[in-house]
Parts: sequence; structure tokens; C-alpha cells
Amino acid sequence: MKSIKKKGISRGMVFVLTLFLCSCSGKGEPSSDYEKTETNTLQTSSEIRLLEDENLEWSDNTLDDLHAVLNLPLNKIQAAEGEQLGGGDNFICETGCVRFFRHRSDLGYWSEVNHISPEGEESFLKITPEKGREKEYYKYDLMGPKSGERAFVASRNTMEKKGRRSVFLLYELDENFQEVRSVSAELTISDSAIIFQEIMGDAQGNFHVVYYGENKFLNYAVISSTGEILLEGAGKNGLSLCAYGGGKVALREHGNNVWRLYEADLEKGALRQITASKDEGVRMKMTGFITHMAAVDEYRVAWCTNEGLFFCDSRDGEKKLAYKWSNHGIVLPTVQSLVVLNNGKVGILYATEEGKGYLLLETTGEKKEMKSITFAVSSDNKATYQAAAAYFNSLYPTYNIDVTDDWNETSLLTKLGAGDGPVLIDTSLTGFDDLEKLWQPLDSFLEQTNLRAELMSEVFDFGRIGDMQYGIVRSFSIHTLVVPDSGPENWDYEGFLASLEEKKGSAPFCYWYFDVTGDRRETFFNVLSNGLTDSYYIDPEEGNTIFGTERFDRILKLSDSAKKCLPANEGKTIHDGKALCEVIDIFGIQQVVDLRMRLEANGERAIGYPTKEGAKHFFIASDPITMRVTASEEEKKIAYTFLKVLLSKECLLQSHGSLFYVRKDTLEEQIANYELAVETAGNQFHMAPFDREKDMALLNGLIHNGTTKKSFPSSLQKVFDEEFGDYLSGRIDGKALSEHLKSRVTLYLQESK
Repeated sequence: MKSIKKKGISRGMVFVLTLFLCSCSGKGEPSSDYEKTETNTLQTSSEIRLLEDENLEWSDNTLDDLHAVLNLPLNKIQAAEGEQLGGGDNFICETGCVRFFRHRSDLGYWSEVNHISPEGEESFLKITPEKGREKEYYKYDLMGPKSGERAFVASRNTMEKKGRRSVFLLYELDENFQEVRSVSAELTISDSAIIFQEIMGDAQGNFHVVYYGENKFLNYAVISSTGEILLEGAGKNGLSLCAYGGGKVALREHGNNVWRLYEADLEKGALRQITASKDEGVRMKMTGFITHMAAVDEYRVAWCTNEGLFFCDSRDGEKKLAYKWSNHGIVLPTVQSLVVLNNGKVGILYATEEGKGYLLLETTGEKKEMKSITFAVSSDNKATYQAAAAYFNSLYPTYNIDVTDDWNETSLLTKLGAGDGPVLIDTSLTGFDDLEKLWQPLDSFLEQTNLRAELMSEVFDFGRIGDMQYGIVRSFSIHTLVVPDSGPENWDYEGFLASLEEKKGSAPFCYWYFDVTGDRRETFFNVLSNGLTDSYYIDPEEGNTIFGTERFDRILKLSDSAKKCLPANEGKTIHDGKALCEVIDIFGIQQVVDLRMRLEANGERAIGYPTKEGAKHFFIASDPITMRVTASEEEKKIAYTFLKVLLSKECLLQSHGSLFYVRKDTLEEQIANYELAVETAGNQFHMAPFDREKDMALLNGLIHNGTTKKSFPSSLQKVFDEEFGDYLSGRIDGKALSEHLKSRVTLYLQESK
């Protein structure tokens, strides 16, 4: 009977909703193996210290081998009224970052160059065709860098045909984008409107182009300064150009996360794979999903993954993580361009949820000591918390949250028990309720930061032990049971069991989203408990259990009906009496709309799960995050600030998913986001519009009659998991299960007094 653990974090939105301001829930207070210590009690009233605002100004830290001298957002180029954007090219070169855009209007054709220097200075240049030819063509269709030099190359399709060959004009430009020379060349091209994909020059004055050939695939050609075709060959999709080695050009080939780098051998008229690319040791080290790759020289390559920027040298096989995104406040970027420049600096164009950016990195000299704390998380939650840590690091660049997932329960508890280890802990690694002595109380933190007022009251139950707050969660989902309108109006545990007995031969559940028949006895056993103080199995005040009694034999007998839970069949299963109720999990606004429409169409009600006090809808969240009580004051200051950032509206907005956030001011933006999705893709995905009156009434009811779903304290939960696990697998029978549980649970209750 495993505890329910909901994984994943949602994307929140912004609005103050009176439904949340007034919401209420039952607040169970499970007992703990430990008495609250005097130290813990005193710390709840201490003043909470946070990081100073003076650290908010951006300045990249020197934690890694590289650090940023520039990290600039790239504003979207907008077309003026009456104009059309004809696409363009973004690239990094020795003079900085260049964005080349084509514009068109009734007045004619023209191009715009947006240039950002290595010092961060931005300039714009308008390029128009020759006088009198403004309405005929762009002066340049495409622009690119000249490898290793402060110069550029460009091209234009003349639309002239010579047999099967098309004539192109190729240009060399100086650093001010002024023409130095031009030459014509002939290539056999596709009839596609998109012809040249990329152009680049090398130090010998050659032009390198990637284009669509008559084979409809990407092709590669090298053209001399006099227009002679030095190399021309059929290729395939996934080709691009890369400046490297102080004046050379490499051809990149990529597909299915496999990247290769070639150089044109002009004497042989063939491609040669460069040493670093073909080295087996280098290829073995290029792990993870690679978003971009570039050559440094013949022996070294650089590549980017979701973790950061890596380098590897084929001569010694050494792989280095040179720039870790999360250390520098960059959240899960997709790298669109990567160049290692002559001076050793690295230029990167990237995109995140927040937009596009230009990053210029240089070698770190003396690494300054970082003020850092460690956050131990499960591997399932690492990506979520790493993104939040990156956002924190962007606000406080001289501090660092090191998110690690290399802990196991034994080593982590040993460290924490000795007063050492991570400062912040994802308690899915350790358990929570039984370890009160290890955790820092958070009540003063919640009061002094005003989070007590900003968060929904219901969510505090997730992190409460007794009457004190030790943990926090970020998001939750809502879970309920649905019955026909003719079904029970309400039920506690006895009422639920009696209703199942009346439905002789019926399964207890069917599942909204599952189309297969399955054994759901584990769910059946779990439904009869909502933590230590609200369980059909245990009376902790009296120290009694139902194990070894006829009441538990009744449970085992009824559980047989859960061996074959049927598909929901759009509600027919419960209306035909083949199941008592249907399990409904609500992970966001779309499920609220879907459920409301379903209830209206089928004549059904969301009754909720049985509890000791009657039917309740359950709130389910990931395990709480907590803080080590023995952390130093400096560590706690960093940790408190991170927790405040983690629960901020701005940080939540950078997350992914659709769960409900714990803040009161997020729901309306979730609704707005859903309405936008309906508007843009509703027909494609059959999304129904949000009916504010009806859907809010349903959600209001779910919230007001909801409570947090609780597990037993960790050590007791392990007892149930082990014994029910053995029973469900057939290793023990019902009699042995009853005897084992009676012995072990009774012992736990006696030791907990």
C-alpha cells in the first residue's frame, strides 16, 4: 500500500482569487517519533535573514572555467506597418553578433543588419539595392561571416539560368558591411523558393555554401574567389557550416543526436573528417542530448547539452564542463549557434522560454570563492529544481544553489544525523514525518516573508508535523471519485464499504484515463487511510488496530472485487453498475473543463474519497522540501532566500506543466493560458472553452471540500508497503498479512507513545 507521491511541477499564472482566500480544509496533525526539541522551538521566533538587494545587479560569476562578459536579450525584429519580413540569418563572428533580416513593402526591397559588438554596443544598418532597382530584388539574399576575420560574405540569386545551372552573385564585405569584391558562380539548384541556407568565407578567399540541390537534399559547395567550383557534392538534411581554426570552415553533419565535422580537401575534391570528430574516445564522451556542436581546431571540439558547454581534446581525451547553465541563471537553453573565436572567446546564440539571447564567454582567470549551498533532490525532480536554482542564480549571481541527485537514503540520513550534509532536502529521498529533529522550522520564515498570506492555506498541511511547519511544496493536483446522480450523497469509510457491498459483483473503481483492465487492490487498500489520525485501520489514541479481527477479514474479502477493475468507457461502467465509482485525477484547468462537461452530460457528481469525517476531494503534491536544522546562519540565509524565490510568482512562471500552483495569485493566468491554447489549437486538440461561471463553481467546490492526502509516517508506511506488497505478490496469504500487520503496527504505536 504505497504512499501517493505526485511528481512534476506546473506552469503558474497570475491573479488574486477570492476562492483561494477563503478556502478551508481539514488539517491533520500526525504524531512523530521524536519530541520537539527546545532548539527547534526557539528557532521559530528568530529573525529570518535574507540576501541583500545589492546582489541583484547582473555580473556573471567565475564559478566555471568560462564566464560571461555579455549576456544580452535579443529583441524580436518587428516589421513596420505595411512591411513584410522575408526571413533572415543570425550568426556570431569576430566582430560580434549579427542579425540579418530582409524587409519588403510596396516601396521595394531592403535589408537590415542588427550588429552587437563584443562590448555590447548595438547598431543598425539599412542595405538597399542599386538605385532604380529597389522593386526588383534584395541586394543580398543571405549573409554570413568570414572565418577568423573581421569581415563578411553575402550572396544573391540573379534568377539567370545557364542550362540547368543557376547563376549567383557572391560578395565579400569589410567589417563595416561595405563591398570589397564580387564574383559570379553557377550551381545546379532545387526549384524550391528556399535555395541557399548558409554562406561563409575562409581565409583563402573561398566561399562555402550549403544549399538545396536538384536532389531536394542539402548540398555543400566550395567556390573560389574567381567563381570556380572547387567542390560540389550531393548531401542530405542536417548540414551546416562552422568557422574554426582561425580561418577555416568545417561542414557539420547532424541527425539523431550524432554530429560529425568535415573539412574540404580541395586537392582531392573530397571531404575529410577532422581528427576530433572521428576520434572514438571523443564520440564516447559526447553524451546527453546535444543541441549544438562546433570545432575549435583539428583536435578539439565543443558542444552544448541541457547541462552546459563542454570541451574535449582528442589528444588527451579530457572532457570538461566549462560553463554550466544553471550556475549562471540560464534555464534550459536551446543553443542555435556556437562559435569559438580567434581570441578564445566563445559566442553562443540561445533560446529559452523567456526569449533569445547572445552570450559571449571568456576564460576565467582567478576563480572567486562562491557562497554556495547544496540541495539534495531525487533524479525525478532534478530538472525542475535545477531550473529554479538557475533562476535564483540569475538574481543572486554571487551565490549558488548546487542541485545534486547522487544521494541515497542511507548516506543522506547518516550525514543529516551527524549534523552535516545538504542544506536543502527533497524529502522524497529521506521521508519526512518521522524526522522532525532534522528539520528547520519554517513558521517564522513564512510569516516574515508574507508567504503565509500569499500561499493557499490548504498547502501548508503538506509540510506540517504536529503544529509546526517544516516543509513546503510548489504545486498540487486534485483527485476525486465520481458517482452517478443516483449514487451515494456522501460517505465515510463505513459508508464506502457498505456501498460496495450493496453493489454485489461490482468493482470498486474504474479509471477515467485508463483503457485497460487491471488489478487495483493496492488502490483499494490505500483508499481506507488518509494518514495516521484518519485511518480505517488504526485508532492511534487508543492504540487499537483492526488487524486480526472480522473487520479486516471483511476488507480482504471486498478487495477481491478490485482484482479486475474495468475501463471507464466514458462513464458507462459506473452507470451500468459494473463499478461503484470512477477515479478522476485533475492536473489542471483542462481537466476541470473536461470534468464539468462530463458531469453535465452524464448526470454525475464528484463525491470525493471516503475519510473519517465524510467524503473529501484530495490534494496531492510532491514530497515537501525542507531545510537542515544544523545549517549555519549564512547557509540558512541563502536557503531562505532560495525558498522565497522558489515560491515567487516569477519563478513559478518559468516552470513547465499544468498543475495548480500553491500561490493564491496564479489561477487566473492558468485560465488565460488555457483560453489562449483553446484559441490557437482548440480545434486540433478538441479543447472546450472555459466557462467561467460553471467551471469556477466546480473548482470552487473541489477546493472548499478538499483536504491534503496524507501517508503514514515514513517508518510506518514502510511496514504497510512491505506487508501489503508481499500479500499482493502472493508471497503471504491474508491470515499472515493480518498477523504481521497486527504485530508490527501495534509495536509502532506503543513505541510512539
